This record gives sequence, structure tokens and C-alpha cells, in this order.
Amino acid sequence: MTAPAPRRGSPTWRNRWPGLVWAVPLAALIIVAYLGAQAFAQRGVDVVVTFESAHGARAGDTPVVYKGVRIGRVTKIEISRDVRHVDMTLRLEPRTREALRDGAKFWMIGADPSLADLSSLTAVVSGVSIGASPGSGAPRRHFVGLDAPPPVPPGEPGSYYFLEGAELGAARVGAGVYYQGLEVGRLTQVTLDLAQGFRLTAFVEAPYDRLVKPDSLFYSAKALEVRLTRAGLGARLGPGNSALAGGVEFETPAEARLEPQSPSGATFSFYPDLDEAELGPLGPEVVYHASIAGAGGLRPGAPVLLEGFPIGRVLARGLTVDDGAGQAAATVQIAIAPERLGLSDEIRDGAALSPDDWRRRTDRVLARLIRRGYRLQLSQSPPVLGPAALELVRLDAPPPAGGRLASGDLPAAGVASLGSVIARADGLLRSAQAVPLAEIGQNLRQLTGRLDALAGSPQLADSLGHLHAALANLDQITADVRPQAGPLAAKLAQAADDLDQAAAAARRALGGGGAAADASLPDTLQQITAAARALRTLADDLDRHPEAVLKGKASP
Repeated sequence: MTAPAPRRGSPTWRNRWPGLVWAVPLAALIIVAYLGAQAFAQRGVDVVVTFESAHGARAGDTPVVYKGVRIGRVTKIEISRDVRHVDMTLRLEPRTREALRDGAKFWMIGADPSLADLSSLTAVVSGVSIGASPGSGAPRRHFVGLDAPPPVPPGEPGSYYFLEGAELGAARVGAGVYYQGLEVGRLTQVTLDLAQGFRLTAFVEAPYDRLVKPDSLFYSAKALEVRLTRAGLGARLGPGNSALAGGVEFETPAEARLEPQSPSGATFSFYPDLDEAELGPLGPEVVYHASIAGAGGLRPGAPVLLEGFPIGRVLARGLTVDDGAGQAAATVQIAIAPERLGLSDEIRDGAALSPDDWRRRTDRVLARLIRRGYRLQLSQSPPVLGPAALELVRLDAPPPAGGRLASGDLPAAGVASLGSVIARADGLLRSAQAVPLAEIGQNLRQLTGRLDALAGSPQLADSLGHLHAALANLDQITADVRPQAGPLAAKLAQAADDLDQAAAAARRALGGGGAAADASLPDTLQQITAAARALRTLADDLDRHPEAVLKGKASP
């Protein structure tokens, strides 16, 4: 039989619940558990990112940022298992858990400070940071990081285009892509192909990618472009920060702006500058050869001009030596664009023109020009200072032998204009050197010394003094004679009048017939008349020139 349970208040009764003294430890335990659970919930997510180098990152200090907002920090840095890389443990905020999937990216910000990226310069003062972008695949906790920010932010809308060229110019990964001076994209990749040259990948942001047409021209952006042309000297600053990082520009001709947009992945030619881009192939090309003296100064890509308009370009130049004749000749290979000669792409029977058709049509046009006296000639614009080019110039030359032009060959002028200019300049210099400038200078110095000695001679001063005194005396005599010349002239005039009256009286007496006339009397009268006339002339001369009494009458 079971004993009855003790009643409350009896000496044998015990309370199974602890006393109030245990309430405080129990409450503390509950609070600790709550805080622990909360800390565990807010602890964040740890991921491991492998980098090539730590680049100055510090555990507990280097932040992780996303769109400029801090979302975590570096908690541990250690060498990877392969001892070639660095593993960084990043503790990110819990809200980033869903973004840590395949496709997520992590990169160093400021690991390589550059003037091209001004935001990277803050790392010089504050140290590097780690950028992040979310992924969308399967969950992951281990990633491979980038040592530099991606040129294009992940998820950025736009189109990628490939550019191929023989020269890289100022293009660099991360450099801008510009349209009319506006930055519309970035270069994301540059690779070298030994056979084809350089291949660039350009990203153009939306909606600016709609400006890229099949006939758009891509060329290297220059920080400062100085051009010396027939119009004069001009300069143009490059767009954006191309002065620091270079870049790529593109333009679309006005006639091509209504074309549809080029799809992403299209390939374009890449040129060193806009001039060469405009000289680029326009449709098919026909290749010709020519032998031109002094063509070694031509560069591949130099223009071939007709009346100042580009019609082709230089492909290559070389040197041929004839051992037997002992002669050397410079040869050039050029490409002529038929469409730049005004030849259109005619469709025949539903098919485009073949290369042979283009050849025949271009040969026919060039043959007409050659028969009219046109010849290939070296030219420079401006002369001597400008870049060398080839130009079809009308020289009124005789037609080629046989009257026909050999297909593939173009005749050139006998003397290149560039060489003649240099030859004339050299001749002028030689002529200038032949002038005895030193002897001329010595003679001038001797002549100057003699003139200086003559001017300081005391004999010259004494002679000038005597001459001055003689002139003063002559002036005094003239002044004394001038008052007497007037009365003398008056008296001579009176005497002349008296003689005239006497002659008149004698004529009247002879004409009366009262006495026998003397035969010599008429001669006497004539002499009297001449004497009166001479006295009157003398009186007039003395009246006009009284100084003639001293000097005499000037000879007529």
C-alpha cells in the first residue's frame, strides 16, 4: 500500500520548483541565448576569393563595396594551397547571401593607380578596396577575383564590336570609346595577332550603340592633333580623357546614318587617324605597280590623289636592283578604288561585277588619263614639310609607247617633284656658299675706315672753311652789284631806243629822194638796228640775272 503524499505545510513537504534566487541566473541565460542567436543571425556570410596578390589589403580594415556602399570587409588573408596566389576571406552582410552565386565577380579597386582612372587615386591615401557584383547561377562560396575593375560593369546594356588594325596607337584596355567627343563606351580587350595585327573589343553602351552603322569609321583618338595642310596649320584637342588614357573614336558618314544598326559582334577596320580612315577601302580595289624615283619616303597607307581627291592608297614599296645594268629603282604597289573614280557597282544579270570586270573598267579610265598626259608623281602638302603622297598630275607628257597602257602598270614622271624641290634647295645653298661673303665684308670694313679717316682729316676741315669764305665773298659781291644792275639796264635800254630813232630818221631821209643815196648807208642802218636789238637783250638779261656781271652768261 502506497504511503500518502505529504501535505503542504507539513514538515515532510518540499517544493519541486527552485526558489526566487535562481530567477536571475535563468534570466541571464535566456538573454545570452537570445543575443547569441541574434549575433549568429547577423554574423554575415563568409566567402573566399583568390587573387594574384594582396595589393596592400589588410585583414579587418579593407572594405568590400557594391555600388559605392560598404557591404563587408576582409577578415583573413593567407597564401593559397598552391603557394602562387592569395586567398582572402570576406565577411559580407547577410542580405548578400542570395547574390553569392555563379557569375558573381570580385575585383581590386586601386591596385594599380592611374591618371586614366581618377577614382583609383584614392587608394594612394586610403588603401585598396574590393568591388563586388552579384551573380545569378548556383550558390557558391569560393570565387576567383580580378586584379583590376572590369571595363564594363556587369549587366550594363549595350553591344560589343571587334576592331582590327595594323597599329594599336593610343588604344588601351579601359580607354573610352567616343562619338563626336561624347564618351559612349569602353575598350574591354586588346589582343595581338602576329598575322593580322591588333584586335580590339569595344563595348558601346545603349542607346548609343544605335549610332554604329555598317559604314562607320573607327580610328585612334589622339590627345592633341596638329595638322599641316594646304589650308594652313590647325590643331584639335582629343575628346574626354584621351590625353591620359587614349581611346577610340568613331564617325558615321552622313549618307550612311539611315542604315540599320550593326549587330553586336560585327567587325570593323581600325585606323591610326581619321584621314586614313577616310582613305580606307571603299568597295573593291584594283592593284597597280609603278616605278618612282625617291619613293622610299612613302609610307604604306599614304594617299593616291587625283585633283586633290583621294582615289587610292599605297600598299607597299620596295627596291629593285639590276645587277647587269647597275641600276636601282624604287617600286610602289598601290590600290585604286574604282568607286572613288566614279565607277558604280553595276549589276549584270542579277550578279555583281567580278574582279576582272572592275579591272577592265578601271584600266579604261586610267588609260584615258595617261593618254591626256597624266603621270604619277611624288607630292607633299605643304611642300617639303608635309607627308609624302602620290598624285596623278597632268604634265602634258607624250602617250605611252604603242599608245596602250599595260594592265597593272602606271607610268610615273621622270623627275619627282619632291626630289626636284630638294635639288633646287641644295643648288641654292651651294650658290650661297660660293659667294665670298668674307671678302665682301673685309672690303666694306676697309671702305668704312677710309671714309672715317677722311671725315676726321684736318685738311678737309681747312678746305671746307676756305670754301665757305669764298662763297660768303661771292654773296657780298652779288649784293653790291645787284643795285647797280638796274640803272645800267635802264641806260642800255635808253641807248637802244635812241639808236632805233636814229635809224628811223635815216630811213625817212633816204626815202624822200632829196639827195643822192650813199650805197653803204643801208648797211649802216642795219648795223645800227642790230646794235639796238643787242643792247635791249643785254638790258633784259641784266634785269633778270644781275649776278651774270660776275659769273657770266650760262651756256644754253
